[in-house]
Amino acid sequence: MDFADAALPGPDNQRPFHFQLVINPFDDAAKGYITVMYKNSVPVVGSKPPSPSSKIAPGDNALEVIGVMLQIASEITPAVVTHLVTSLYKEYDGICGTHGEIFTDMATRGKAASTAMGIPLSQVHNAIDIVSRLIRAQRAPCVISLRYVCSSKATLAFTSHHPHTCVFEIDGPHSKQVMNTYQQIWRAFDDAGISYTFHWGKMNNLDANRVRKLYGGQRVDAWIAARRKLLTNPKLRNVFANDILRRMKMHD
Repeated sequence: MDFADAALPGPDNQRPFHFQLVINPFDDAAKGYITVMYKNSVPVVGSKPPSPSSKIAPGDNALEVIGVMLQIASEITPAVVTHLVTSLYKEYDGICGTHGEIFTDMATRGKAASTAMGIPLSQVHNAIDIVSRLIRAQRAPCVISLRYVCSSKATLAFTSHHPHTCVFEIDGPHSKQVMNTYQQIWRAFDDAGISYTFHWGKMNNLDANRVRKLYGGQRVDAWIAARRKLLTNPKLRNVFANDILRRMKMHD
């Protein structure tokens, strides 16, 4: 998280407020596509919010890129991924707005699938190597995106790796090929000893044993105890249970 020698676009010596890197595993020539945003108390002179568009805007992430690809091409192949990522990720400058003006897309286009994990910064390079290798081997039309956030103290936050967590996201069309690739990636992370925790709102393979292995038994027990304190009887807890909580034995 040291940006002193990064030569990023934007104000000199100002730490980015938002930093995202998107990697296309099939493009050997490109190192990645970087989105950098800075926080200002007032709009920058001469800047403006992004204009409404059906294409990719500065606030969109890799999942939106995949969604646009699915609208453009009925079948996504590695060659299509490389062509469309190159054409969709354009340079932006002079864009400034509120969170609501920058991050406008509330619905993913197309039938896309996403998995994301919180990973310690020290293990990111190894994770990139593993994921890129498996995606290329499976010829799965996926892209990788990395975002960096401060760690959270929430009981079961997936961004709990101190002091910063890399949100390591992999996006592709929802297909058996992509889901099989996700399964291989999760197994490879386990085999490599990479510490990771799943984004709760995306694809994962959590069950009762794995949630305790990845998050720690004490954290899971603390969450269950807090839930029981809030929902004081089994009937209430059943009302606020679902298949995911039952699968992980966190419903009662």
